[in-house]
Amino acid sequence: MSRFSNDFRDSFGNKIARHFDKYSEITNPLTFCPLEDVYKQAFSTKEWDALSLLMERKIGRQTLNRSSSFDLYLPETYKGQQKHQRDHVTFGFPDGKNRPNIDVEYYKLHPDVQAKLDSWLKKAVSLKRLRHEIWHRCDRLLDWGWDKHRNYGSNGWYGGPEPGQACNTPGQVYRVWPELLPFLPAEDRHKVMNASVKSPLPKTILNYGTVDQFLCKERWTHANGDLYSDEEMEFEKRKFDALSHILVQMSLMIDVPHVKGYPTVHANR
Repeated sequence: MSRFSNDFRDSFGNKIARHFDKYSEITNPLTFCPLEDVYKQAFSTKEWDALSLLMERKIGRQTLNRSSSFDLYLPETYKGQQKHQRDHVTFGFPDGKNRPNIDVEYYKLHPDVQAKLDSWLKKAVSLKRLRHEIWHRCDRLLDWGWDKHRNYGSNGWYGGPEPGQACNTPGQVYRVWPELLPFLPAEDRHKVMNASVKSPLPKTILNYGTVDQFLCKERWTHANGDLYSDEEMEFEKRKFDALSHILVQMSLMIDVPHVKGYPTVHANR
């Protein structure tokens, strides 16, 4: 079975992440209006009337620093967190008009408004974190040659991949994580389904260890050498199972277009 090209390895994680974006857009549709329920709520009645008046005048449109979007910042998750590190969402204006790009603080919104946003925001942030998780796993699953970065000489990096590292063929991907098969090229899918012999499993996967560790069947180890507790491993196993289930659902959305104007979520890992 043919080996993956370096270009395919480099792009596969991003390809899966983009499909995951479509899954997020479809399973977590907006339940509120960004303009009416978020942006406008950051102004007092008098401030909004003044802004509206300026927007109607040429002088206002010329002097105001306007944008097609604005940001909603969620409360810091730990004390002293810098603003750029905080979870936030970038919303586009649904009417297509440009307005001042202000930073809306969630904690300053009226409790009734917060209640209207809460459910969508919590799911959006959770999905964003799962997006990074699935990207990381797919990227590492095909990272066959990380050892090429071990040494640097007069001709550049050298070292080359070592036998047994990560997945090098579609058959290996199918054996490790079969839910990824629909996202491989049609020719590769055909070869995998008609193969008479199983592909050998890789011995190790970057950042995860053995295949059983990648699949959360074998206990992980913290950076300090301590083993993961039963509770920690149960959490990682449930997360991996959730990603596998999402991949099955994503496979039904491959040809579905992205939701136009869907907000961009920025969440810490």
